[in-house]
Amino acid sequence: MLTLDVGGALEFRACGDPKGRAFGAEVAELDRLRDDPDNPHAVRLFGDIAPAALAEAVGLVTGLPDEAIRGTIEGLGGSARLTGKMIARKADLAARPG
Repeated sequence: MLTLDVGGALEFRACGDPKGRAFGAEVAELDRLRDDPDNPHAVRLFGDIAPAALAEAVGLVTGLPDEAIRGTIEGLGGSARLTGKMIARKADLAARPG
């Protein structure tokens, strides 16, 4: 097992600074973690994920009802803005080809 990243979550980096535009409505990290030559550890960990396994993982997220996302985020003190971003990220995943 390789620890890839132990810090940061959603809108914040490990040191506590906001990610800003690096955490947007597009889920670019889905591709970046699998093929970024500047991050060989991530590529080694995620690069050979089978298409069926990736589709299954994405399906778990896209199958979540928006209201469940809203209830979880806002029920734990998150903002409506974060809720909107997470629902938009889900839509981005759903719109990706196979």
